[in-house]
Amino acid sequence: MISVAPILFGVGSPAAYADTGTPPAGNSSPTGGSSSAQAPTKPSRTGPVWQGGGLRWVTDTGQERRRVTAAEIARLSEYTDGLSDLSVGFLQLTAGLSQTAPTLLGLASGVTSLSPGMSELSSSLSELASSSSGAAGFLEPSWVFPRPALKAMALSIVPLDQFGAFDQIISHESSWRVFAVNPSSGAYGLAQALPAHKMGEEGPDWIFNPLTQLRWAYKYMNERYGSPMAAWAFWQEHNWY
Repeated sequence: MISVAPILFGVGSPAAYADTGTPPAGNSSPTGGSSSAQAPTKPSRTGPVWQGGGLRWVTDTGQERRRVTAAEIARLSEYTDGLSDLSVGFLQLTAGLSQTAPTLLGLASGVTSLSPGMSELSSSLSELASSSSGAAGFLEPSWVFPRPALKAMALSIVPLDQFGAFDQIISHESSWRVFAVNPSSGAYGLAQALPAHKMGEEGPDWIFNPLTQLRWAYKYMNERYGSPMAAWAFWQEHNWY
């Protein structure tokens, strides 16, 4: 009898029979008899077999199901490495956010505590003005914020057709003095905001920045009266706005 086993690594290769223990078939059976009929092949193990620079996946009948090349295995390895790097990146990002959270909380706390401090500063300025009639003039020499420069700054914010009314209000309220303080009420700045720290809506530098004060004044006139012209009309009737 002639027995033919599945050959995966080449005809007659001993490696082809490593998992079966069956020797290569000859022209005669172990009993010495011979037969013209071919013996049935012995099924091979299902699984990957490396051959010729590639990986073959064989079925239990020894037939090839799919061949995976070395290049594909290399790409799969690169993909796996990429997923590993991505995982490490996410871990580092999480750690970074954990470290940043206390800083952000501290910043929020600082901003929250800023408003009371501004209120205290406004009260201090009011007390300073009450104690000395010349305090505002001392704080603001004319050469630091000359009136023409302040009006030019205001023109960059207020439309030309509203500027006349805006100019009248600021002139009557503070005479265009950035550090002007009302000794009785504590109103402060070009527009005499009351309380003064309301101007913080436009920026934390409202105490000394005329641009911040002017932006707040224009916004206030629009929100409360509709326009600087309407605010000036009210002012003329009540001597305040």
